Amino acid sequence: MFFIPLLVVLTPILIGQRYGIWHTKKSPNLQNASVGSVVGAAFGLLAFMLAFTFQIAASRYNERKELLLEEVTNIRTTWLRSGVVPEPFRSDTRKLLLEYVDLRIDLANDLSKLSSAMIRSQHILDKFWESVEILA
Repeated sequence: MFFIPLLVVLTPILIGQRYGIWHTKKSPNLQNASVGSVVGAAFGLLAFMLAFTFQIAASRYNERKELLLEEVTNIRTTWLRSGVVPEPFRSDTRKLLLEYVDLRIDLANDLSKLSSAMIRSQHILDKFWESVEILA
C-alpha cells in the first residue's frame, strides 16, 4: 500500500530530472522560465487545497462547539426549571439530569457506548415526560 504509490510518484520525477539534466547539457542556453511558472502554479494549487481543507476542519469544529454549548444551555435551563416543581418530582428530575450528564461524559470518553447511551437517554426523556404528564 505504500511502496507502489511511492514508486508511481517517484519514477516520473526521476525520469524528469534525468531528462532535464540531459536536455540542459544538450542546449545550455535554454531558459527555465516555464519551470518557474509550473512550480508557481503547483504551489498555488497546494495553497488552495490547504485553505479548503482547513476551512472544512474549522467549520466542523465550530459546529460541534455550537451544538455542545446549546446542549449545556438546555441542561442548565432544565435544571433551573426543575426547581419550580413540587419536591418528589424535583429530586427525581435532578437525579435524572445528573445521570444524563454522566452518560454524556462517558460517551465523550468512549464512543463505543453510543447505542447504549442513546437507549438510556431515551429512557431518561421518557421519565421526564411521565413526570410532566403527572404534573399537568
